[in-house]
Amino acid sequence: TEAFPFRLIPRRSNFFVNSSGRSLPSLTRGRPWNPAHAHPEDLAALGLASGDIVRIRSRHDAALAVIEADDTLRRGVVAMTHAFGGNPNEPEDPRAFGTPLGRLLRDDDEYDPISGIPRMGALPVAIERVS
Repeated sequence: TEAFPFRLIPRRSNFFVNSSGRSLPSLTRGRPWNPAHAHPEDLAALGLASGDIVRIRSRHDAALAVIEADDTLRRGVVAMTHAFGGNPNEPEDPRAFGTPLGRLLRDDDEYDPISGIPRMGALPVAIERVS
């Protein structure tokens, strides 16, 4: 939709198993967060550059993220690794803790009725510049 023009998909990392290892400098290589990867043309259309802080918004909530260009993705797709972010009662700091994608999901809406797992792929989102 016009309100949520992007689709958020899960992304695996070669350096982490979900969030395990994100506190180990040898694995993080100076980047202990889960970037929001998007096509460079999408970044340009939004007036963004790699490293900018953005707000990713679903119909349920929003979360801050560090955006990075990735020309291997299709336009309109945002790819991120799950299982990052600080505690819900702590201030958001996407460069220190990553982005808690669980904020964008609901387990009582759009979920698998057998497993109870919420929709985690092709989630409609919007991306807004923060800094």
